[in-house]
Amino acid sequence: MKRYKYQARVTLAPSGDEAGQAALPGPTCRAVVRAYHHETHRGRLFSALISSDESEPAANSSRTVTMVLLGDGIGDYLAPGERFVLCRGGDVGYGLVTRRIFV
Repeated sequence: MKRYKYQARVTLAPSGDEAGQAALPGPTCRAVVRAYHHETHRGRLFSALISSDESEPAANSSRTVTMVLLGDGIGDYLAPGERFVLCRGGDVGYGLVTRRIFV
């Protein structure tokens, strides 16, 4: 298994409660990333550790996150400019990969 690290911009989906905003619980959380293959357009789920920047205003529905994923062939699904869905029991956000961080 290979380790991949990405920076992405995530727009949080409305939660339906009075706050009107889904939140990532804490500065670091586990989530599932749903991404699609570049050529075949088939979807695949990846387990991810998501870290968000707490300095961004809480009222902002869009935030920069760092994602760490483990798996094979993730580079075929996620690359700069690719879109993905962030899930935690349901869709909580939609993202765009801004860059890959090589470790």
